[in-house]
Amino acid sequence: MLVPTVDTIRHQWIISALINNDVHVIVNGETGTSKTFIIKNILESLTCDEKLSMSIEFSFSARTKALQVQNFITSKMIRRKKGVLGIPNIEERIIIFVDDLYC
Repeated sequence: MLVPTVDTIRHQWIISALINNDVHVIVNGETGTSKTFIIKNILESLTCDEKLSMSIEFSFSARTKALQVQNFITSKMIRRKKGVLGIPNIEERIIIFVDDLYC
């Protein structure tokens, strides 16, 4: 459960505005600052939007390989023609949420 504060409401609004304007977003901060919870709430509200086809969520770890990420994302897509993958409806969009991205 998230207790709404001025900061969480502010973050939700800014992130939603960026996503709605097709801007890539990266959210960083200390552990326990409800980053994941805020993003998941935003994704839930956006899936009600008819322009959002789906969201893909996955977490990175120290053992995550690039091929695993590629296979996971491509498994959610459909084959349009040889060598071209995409979402089912070309007018819709997809959001990929990566949790615990380590640098």
